[in-house]
Amino acid sequence: AGSGKSNTIAWLAHRLSSLHGAGDRKVFDKVVVITDRVVLDKQLQDTIYQFEHAHGVVQRIDESSAQLAEALSGQAARIIITTLQKFPFVLDKAEDLPARSYAVLVDEAHSSQTGETAKDMKKVLGTGPIAAGDLAAEEPEGYGSEPTDPAEDALVREAAARGHQANISFFAFTATPKGRTLEMFGQRSFDETVGHKIPSHLYSMRQAIEEGFIHDVLASYLTYQTYFKIEKAVEEDPEYDPGEAGAAIARFVTLHDYNLSQKAEVIVEHFRRHVAKKIGGRAKAMVVTSSRKHAVRMTRALRSYADEHGCGSLGILVAFSGTVDDDGVQYSEPQMNGFPESQTPREFEEDEWRFLVVADKYQTGFDQPLLYAMYVDKVLTGLAAVQTLSRLNRRAEGKDGTFVLDFRNDADAVRAEFETYYGETVAPPTDPNLLYDTRHALDEYGVLRPEEVAKVATLLVAAGEAGRNNHARIHVALAPAMDRFNVLETEEQDGFRDALNRFVRIYSFLSQVVSFTDSGLERDYRFCRALASFIKRESGATLDLGSEVELTHLQLEQTFEGSVSLRSEQGVVTTIYSGTGRAHEPEASPLSHIIENLNERFGLNLTEADRLHLDGIAQDLVEDEIVQRQAAANSEDNFGVQFPQHFQGAVVDRLTSAEDFSYQLLDNPDLSQQVMSVYLPLVYGKAKVAWQEHCPIGELLGPPPQEGAHLEYKSTFRTRAGGEAAGELFKPLQTASLKTVAAFLNSRVGGTLLIGVADDGSVFGLDSDYATLRKPGKDDRDLFGLHLNQALINAVGMAAAANVSLETLEVGGKDLCRVHVKPSSFPVEAEVVEVDKNDQHVKKRLFFGRFGNGTRAISDPPERERYKVQVWGP
Repeated sequence: AGSGKSNTIAWLAHRLSSLHGAGDRKVFDKVVVITDRVVLDKQLQDTIYQFEHAHGVVQRIDESSAQLAEALSGQAARIIITTLQKFPFVLDKAEDLPARSYAVLVDEAHSSQTGETAKDMKKVLGTGPIAAGDLAAEEPEGYGSEPTDPAEDALVREAAARGHQANISFFAFTATPKGRTLEMFGQRSFDETVGHKIPSHLYSMRQAIEEGFIHDVLASYLTYQTYFKIEKAVEEDPEYDPGEAGAAIARFVTLHDYNLSQKAEVIVEHFRRHVAKKIGGRAKAMVVTSSRKHAVRMTRALRSYADEHGCGSLGILVAFSGTVDDDGVQYSEPQMNGFPESQTPREFEEDEWRFLVVADKYQTGFDQPLLYAMYVDKVLTGLAAVQTLSRLNRRAEGKDGTFVLDFRNDADAVRAEFETYYGETVAPPTDPNLLYDTRHALDEYGVLRPEEVAKVATLLVAAGEAGRNNHARIHVALAPAMDRFNVLETEEQDGFRDALNRFVRIYSFLSQVVSFTDSGLERDYRFCRALASFIKRESGATLDLGSEVELTHLQLEQTFEGSVSLRSEQGVVTTIYSGTGRAHEPEASPLSHIIENLNERFGLNLTEADRLHLDGIAQDLVEDEIVQRQAAANSEDNFGVQFPQHFQGAVVDRLTSAEDFSYQLLDNPDLSQQVMSVYLPLVYGKAKVAWQEHCPIGELLGPPPQEGAHLEYKSTFRTRAGGEAAGELFKPLQTASLKTVAAFLNSRVGGTLLIGVADDGSVFGLDSDYATLRKPGKDDRDLFGLHLNQALINAVGMAAAANVSLETLEVGGKDLCRVHVKPSSFPVEAEVVEVDKNDQHVKKRLFFGRFGNGTRAISDPPERERYKVQVWGP
């Protein structure tokens, strides 16, 4: 930022194009400048042209791929400016290009150097191994004597194209490097004990600000908090997923006309009083919104307020892609602005336009020095926060600063995002073994078959090299894998889909950092990438509660004003996230954190004994049958209405065991409220599950089914429940029940498993299980209980199994077994039997967790450790 990146790229391009080495031989035959803009960056083009006036030396590729191929093969153009997107279309001409050395200068490296398009660029320019035989020839005598397979040759070429190319030197430029950028282009830190990748050259945001080349966009920062109250506007009380409903309500409030009118007033009045006269009366502002509909409504609200209060038009433009339907009316950027979309940046330069309302547009790469203020009505995180707010940092004559008014983000959160890029940004090295671990994780689901992988990969490579469309044949070859995927349970489908996408992403990246000679990985990658395109997760319709809730109160309140100071000297960015992206953490924070939080907020010297005292109070509440009934019959919010009364009573009951601390809880409402806010979710969950242990069994049955995060049904324990094989013994079926018990043991509140209950909540019975265990003179119930108990001990061990109780009940003449599980005080791994792809029974020891209404094995070690910390503490 502020380093004059365009000038640096232009200067380097010209120096490299004329650089000579030993024997006065040119070091680089061609210099290729890559920009991430699909439409070439005009500013960068013009800057490069300024350095070279000889006709034909610099060539801009702004027409076709044929133009790029001609420039690469010809002699005249020494500097070629192009986009990455043109290289895939030059592949068929790659073999005709002369062998040359290239310097590749990459503008905004973080967004243009991963994936298939970057690989295609290397294939066009590179000179890697061309066949498996080339690699075999390098082996010691005795190897490589077998004739090579043409399909194998093609896969080796593909794999080689992804790695380092001896004839290509990369020079990457970015103000905000991602971890992958540093991994690919950075150099190893001089401190070997750390092992971080660091930039080869650094001109930091801190230095640019201190030297006056850019403005500090956090120097004047103002935050507002929106407080609102909503009420149900319909008589019935429909049920929705809490997460979806919460997001829907947030959208409803964000887009509500009254909310927008209040924010429009704040924005317009602030601009008129504090911004309009800046930069000689030419200052401009950007309003950042969270969606296209939000941008449409915000623009209308701003224009309406300006008209109604005699402010004139204030020159309010809007920028968003496509067309938006708002209450049956179609809106587009050209229609709302009165000129074509392509003219918006140029029009905004004119003095008559003062505001630009944006939705995912012009938040990166937009250079307008007259931008003085930004009004943010969108949650900004990570790199997006830095890039968006940095639109203000450009210098202009008469521009003495910047201003940000933020309706949605906390000042401390913004500070944390900026500190990563304020000084030097580094990235920890990536372990290449992660790729193999990710690949092996796919085998757990039994979807992939080696012979199918090889067939699809061969079809894909053949189609690519011949330039023909093999979609129909590829789809047929993928069909068996898709069929196996479709019969998985929903939770397993989600797990496989995430593991599949994770392998594709990691291979696409790591294969450019590490030279893998394993053609099998390239084969697997090709297959998985194709399969992933056919099993994408369907995006559900957005929940709209606009007709079911109404806004009754709304208030905007200023919460922070001042400079957001930055302290970080070095920020660390993650290269590859180790999690799956879908495994949700347990609902409450670890209890071990409560002492630190309370001490920090209230200045108390609380001890571990005080924590144990609070744990005892919570356990008293969990064991109270009245509390259990209320938890079972109410939502957590409704349960919270009576919780303070129960909590105070429990504190009084234990008064003598910790008198001083108990009186602090009784006398300090803020402290008491803080403690209750931490313990309420835990007490609610545990009390609800505790009720399931002894409540009338009818409360847990259906239809409709009552299954949830802490209650699950299984029709049988070890026999097939339906189809032609109904009643047939199949021992691996036990694994399903044992996994559920293990997951409940590893949760914070436990759970209940009902065996002999169908998915709809009706009683299926245990007769088929009884039949496999029956012995003369022995009671079926006793034999089943003994077998189940021993299976649990074998799976999780005696100590963990001690937390499990069994009860056989009769409903409508059919038996069922209530398996109640209390949470374990230690992590539990379960030994289970699974069927592999060869239909062999394989024993595995796995760690299971409960996620939503399903059970998942957590195979990723870092993710597993994070889960354990959440449940049991560090």
